[in-house]
Amino acid sequence: MRSKRHRVVVVEDSDVDFECFVRAIQAFKDEVEVMRFVDGGDAIRYFQKLEESGAKKPRLVLLDLNLPGFGGSEVLVAIRKHDPFVPIVIFSTSTHESDLRNCMEKGANAYVAKPMSFDDLKRAARAICEFWLRANVRIES
Repeated sequence: MRSKRHRVVVVEDSDVDFECFVRAIQAFKDEVEVMRFVDGGDAIRYFQKLEESGAKKPRLVLLDLNLPGFGGSEVLVAIRKHDPFVPIVIFSTSTHESDLRNCMEKGANAYVAKPMSFDDLKRAARAICEFWLRANVRIES
């Protein structure tokens, strides 16, 4: 087990979906610090401040598309402007091909449809964390 803690930013307005995600990644609790934003505008401001301050950047962003204020697609573009290297995984209930295509064109690294059951969500969340936090080698920006 690694001693370094990775910051995971979750941009999700649903309390239920967020709590399910946090419960699902309990296996990573010693490796992960989860930071949540329920509003797209707050997430954008966070990345602006990170860029200005030079503070530690997150290792992973999980981004919902349907958010109050700025939508997920707008948040994706803004994050990419401030951090071109952070992995961004869209985690949404939408399975529309147009949403997938739009997000990938705007710089998402992956697009995962939210499963309907907790067991499926748990498997998806663990697979995302296993790949992006443990297996993936990334450029530190």
